[in-house]
Amino acid sequence: MTRHSIFYHFIFHTLCLSLVAPVLLLFTAWYAVDAELWQHVVQHLLSDIVLNSVLLLLGTNICTAVLGVVAAALVTLTALPGRRIFQSLFIFPFVVPPYVFGFIYISMFDSAGFLQNFLRLFLGDFFINIRNIGGLIVVLSLALFPYVFLFCQQAFISQGRRLLEVAQTLGHKPLACFFLWCCLLPGLGSTGR
Repeated sequence: MTRHSIFYHFIFHTLCLSLVAPVLLLFTAWYAVDAELWQHVVQHLLSDIVLNSVLLLLGTNICTAVLGVVAAALVTLTALPGRRIFQSLFIFPFVVPPYVFGFIYISMFDSAGFLQNFLRLFLGDFFINIRNIGGLIVVLSLALFPYVFLFCQQAFISQGRRLLEVAQTLGHKPLACFFLWCCLLPGLGSTGR
């Protein structure tokens, strides 16, 4: 080995060790945790943690999928006025990290936020609690739906419109045509063009 390769190996291994050290420290700290503390967590908190995690997972997935598919369908399959502007606006959440969405959401909807103050002008003593699992689902869905939007938009563009047009000529309503188109196209492959 040359002197340079030994130096690069030393730098590489030192960097890897510094990145893995916190994880190794967590594993060593596992045995130092008080058993009573774990018993308390399991008895009183674990069921709530698991329930909230499942609700957050399901709620975010469902809301993200609905927002992304509907937005892609509106931009791609309709003659909506200003759809180029909407297409750019639907991609905008890529620029904003989810935690910034959280701060914006809190500043708008919290008890001292301008939207709550505006509602109090008309509704009197009115308060919407937004610091809950529903608020978190809304924030994460708004931050993540552009991923679904872009994939669905490309799928709608790449699949043709013939099946959609045939369903419309057979007298199906637009929403029924859309669901028919979405359900049948994956099985048809490239013949739907």
